[in-house]
Amino acid sequence: MIVLTTLTAFQDIGSTIASVLQLMGAHDPILVNHGTAFLLNVSANSIRNKVSMVAAHAPDTLLSVLNHRDNYLTIPLANVRQLIASITDNVLICLTNLTRNHDECGRNACIQVAKYSY
Repeated sequence: MIVLTTLTAFQDIGSTIASVLQLMGAHDPILVNHGTAFLLNVSANSIRNKVSMVAAHAPDTLLSVLNHRDNYLTIPLANVRQLIASITDNVLICLTNLTRNHDECGRNACIQVAKYSY
């Protein structure tokens, strides 16, 4: 007989978010594309995830990804331009998710965006 444990509806994935944010510095556009897609999904509706992302400085990291995305053009991949476009879309939507609310989390995300130096 298999015993299943009950999982809480709101699992803390803050450490996973922090790990994925660390991977955003990778020189692999496929990895960065999947990472930004993950961040986009977890930022969609969960205020807890948004708070974790802002606390881990996700806006700074995401802006850095945007700032350096053209570096992937030197990588010999047939679909590198499509990957760059997908990364760009994921990052912009994720930033929108983080900054759209007028709560403390949204304000803190906006402050991080405003302070980012290119």
